[in-house]
Amino acid sequence: MTERYGRRKISKMLKEWNRLREAVRGGDIERIQDAFDDCEEWVDFAFGKSGGGDE
Repeated sequence: MTERYGRRKISKMLKEWNRLREAVRGGDIERIQDAFDDCEEWVDFAFGKSGGGDE
């Protein structure tokens, strides 16, 4: 899959999301944090919140 979401490859985003999902299921807080750090760059925008701030 070479589709893009902005400048990001969708396949890479899915890999990052799946890594987060597996870490959460495994309950390893360090793995969860590492995986979330990778997703954090795009997750707000991908889920429709791009205005910044806490809502």
